[in-house]
Amino acid sequence: MSIVVIAQRSGVSVPTVQRILAGSAQASMVNVAAVAQVLGLRLEVQAAEPAGVIKERQARAVAQRVAQVVQCSALDDSPAVPAEILKDLVERSTQELLRGPGRRLWVEAS
Repeated sequence: MSIVVIAQRSGVSVPTVQRILAGSAQASMVNVAAVAQVLGLRLEVQAAEPAGVIKERQARAVAQRVAQVVQCSALDDSPAVPAEILKDLVERSTQELLRGPGRRLWVEAS
């Protein structure tokens, strides 16, 4: 099947079909799916990691940012917070974030 025919049947422009078939990352999933369907292929999306792993990593990153804020504010007029206490704060904050609403994990602090 020619690129022109694929483009006509999929409703995707010829240059975009060429990019998709060349393996370029510069195409939308909608266009890739349309071309795949014309070619009789099925697309399947799989997570690279289980959702729980991604969620825990994000919770830990947020918890570490919180600990950094605590550490920086403590430096203003008191001795530094001991590393053991900061580690405990990160662990407890991570667990609390995982128990709470998931949206809290993805909101950037302003």
